[in-house]
Amino acid sequence: MNKGDLLPEDLVFIDLKGRILEGIHKSSGERHVSQILYHAERYCSVIHCHPPAVLQWHFQREELADAAFYPETVTEVGPVPVVPYAEPLTEKLANNFEPFLAKYDTFIMQTMVWCP
Repeated sequence: MNKGDLLPEDLVFIDLKGRILEGIHKSSGERHVSQILYHAERYCSVIHCHPPAVLQWHFQREELADAAFYPETVTEVGPVPVVPYAEPLTEKLANNFEPFLAKYDTFIMQTMVWCP
């Protein structure tokens, strides 16, 4: 769904096991990542987005760990690690977050770039 078109009734609430508690739609395929973050008990919300400037930076560089796009990023977000690639919407991708959970608040998921 286009995030700009979402209405309150479009939200889906799931429990830590991925069962739908409330909502009329199926849960997102990204629920595996959300679940692993919530199980870490360090996170109280998950926002999944595709910011164009960050994606462009990622495609041009191997790591973002020391990158600071704005001064606020350093003080408010901190370092941003790149979580190794795994097939989207899978538990394997969620498990790739494990080494980063204790230290980081923001993540970039490594992208597999396909060029014909």
